[in-house]
Parts: sequence; structure tokens; C-alpha cells
Amino acid sequence: MGSGGSAANVGAGGSGIMCCVSLPAKWQPGMRLVVQTKDETKAKTAAEWSKENIPLKLRMVEVPRYEASDVGTVWVQFLPNDNVALVVSRYDPSNSNWPGAIKGWPKPSVEYRRVLWDRDSDLLKKQLLKMQKAKEMATQSEDRSGYQEAIDSVVWELKLLGRRP
Repeated sequence: MGSGGSAANVGAGGSGIMCCVSLPAKWQPGMRLVVQTKDETKAKTAAEWSKENIPLKLRMVEVPRYEASDVGTVWVQFLPNDNVALVVSRYDPSNSNWPGAIKGWPKPSVEYRRVLWDRDSDLLKKQLLKMQKAKEMATQSEDRSGYQEAIDSVVWELKLLGRRP
């Protein structure tokens, strides 16, 4: 995201969740921001984003009217038909006072959730191995039963992760 419109008063940088957008304390008509996107990007970092051979798509977006008490975060909402809207709010999308057109947090895709499940499953399997080794090395029966309870809990979590779509 870059600055536009009242460029001396509005500025930003970065991608995804980022810092920082500075807005004047008082809204003024005609304030706009330039939202830069790359459709179909696979980049995870700004460095990767800059190396992709995907053209930037620039959109000049109006900054909606706000009061000084509203300022907290500037949100970019991607709407149907390739439209983009800005939301200036001290509330997040899950709050009932959220003024944005789209309510609630974005829903992650099944593909992204599978990546998270696989990551979590791998971490749990490593944790399980460590606990099993620690149990084998435990000399007290109380310690061994404590490790077994922890092992059973991790095995249960792994079973739950195994039921993913």
C-alpha cells in the first residue's frame, strides 16, 4: 500500500498485516490511498513479493469519513467484482461495532488449513517421541504414569487432527 490523494498527510508501506498507516486527526474530503496488489501471488514476504514477475495492480481508494475517535486501524477489504474498500476503525471485524461491508474474519481455505494441520501434526509427533523417550528414562512409577497421561493426551490430539478434511 502506498500513499495517494493527500500524499503529504497519508502514508503506508508493506503487505498483509502491516505497520503503519498515518492518517490526519481530521478527515478531509478527497483523501485516498493507493492499494497495490499482485493477483495470484504466492509470496510470503515482501522480498519474495518484489521478486515475482506479476504486475502490480494499483487501485486508488477513497478514505471513508472518520472521526478522530474512530482511528485505530486502516483495513483493506477486497469486495466482489474486483472492488476494494478501506475501513478506518478502532474495532476489528469480529466486533459488533465494525463498520466494514464484510463482517467477521476471513475464512482460511481448506488448502491453508491442511498446511496448518500438517504442521501441527508434525509438531505433535515430535513432542510424542520426546515424551515416550522421557517415560522410558523415568525411574519413578509416578513419573512414568504422568508421562503416560501426557502421551495419551498427545495421541488424542493426533487422532483429532487425523479427521481433517
